[in-house]
Amino acid sequence: TFRSNPQPMSRGVPQGSVLGPIFFILLTNDFPDYIQNPLTTCIMYADDTTLLLNNNMADAIYDIATTSLTMAPNYCKTNDLVMNPNKTTKINFSTKHDPIPDIPNILEQTSTKFLGVTLDKNLTWNEHVNNICKKMSTGVYVVRRIKWTSNLEAAKIAYYALVDSHMRYGIEAWDGSSAGNLSRVLITQEKAIRALADLNQGERCRQAFKTHGILTVTSLYILQVILHADNRNPETNQDVHNYNTRHAARYILPRHWTALFEKTPSYIGRKLKNLLPNNLWKK
Repeated sequence: TFRSNPQPMSRGVPQGSVLGPIFFILLTNDFPDYIQNPLTTCIMYADDTTLLLNNNMADAIYDIATTSLTMAPNYCKTNDLVMNPNKTTKINFSTKHDPIPDIPNILEQTSTKFLGVTLDKNLTWNEHVNNICKKMSTGVYVVRRIKWTSNLEAAKIAYYALVDSHMRYGIEAWDGSSAGNLSRVLITQEKAIRALADLNQGERCRQAFKTHGILTVTSLYILQVILHADNRNPETNQDVHNYNTRHAARYILPRHWTALFEKTPSYIGRKLKNLLPNNLWKK
């Protein structure tokens, strides 16, 4: 075993210290105010910082990015921080084929991972679903082994930890992308359910979902987007008029001009909640 010699630390905190994230957040919590650009939104999570730029014109996006990416290094230099150029990338989300001019020293990617979610530039979610299915398949193998060596209760614990958790994370965003993505996840989920119910490959498992009290990925998506809509407290019909109608408590669907907007969690959540019967609304 080789042990290196201890060296004095002139800055920072030891790797793995519980105080590290807290100190970093306290040090950088004024970064959004420093940018001071109404067209730039700062998203910060621990030491992961993202600049979100929004404009309809590619040239305007380039100008905003150039300004923000000039201020960010200045902020780091002032606060004795160092940017990692190998982890500094850009990605262009757009429905138009309007390329943005290259930004010097910034690598452009077609997809990136943000807080465990893989985002591609066209927001197809195909790559993210690929990653989900791989993780779920590993979980299916573990569930099958535990069910064979232990009991149903232990296997269900493994299912929720290793299959359901990956499927549930960020489901409000990716599940509404396409029927093909949904089908791939459902097929993988059904493999886990067959393992729990001791069913052979190819056997129907619809009843097994009910028996074990497990939601399909489709049902889970409906639940999560409705909860998402409720948490945002959207405007209802009774907020815009005083008439005591049957649908006074129903959510108002926002106006939109693209089919892509109808796949957003805030829109589809309101739409699905409006389809629920009155007795479920009261609950």
